[in-house]
Amino acid sequence: MIRDWRATLLTGGVSQSMAAKAYRLLRVVLTTAVKEDELLRVNPCRIPGADQEHAAERPTLTVA
Repeated sequence: MIRDWRATLLTGGVSQSMAAKAYRLLRVVLTTAVKEDELLRVNPCRIPGADQEHAAERPTLTVA
């Protein structure tokens, strides 16, 4: 379900950066459900690299 959700985000026009942020938030929420609340046995957020952003370098201003 997590993989399908992430794929839907990416194919639906959400940027890689925003999808990574959403994935990180979901992972933290589910980690709380596992470790603190004990509602889940394992965290289903296990997609390697899904939490990483690869934003393009921003242009720098020049005097001209």
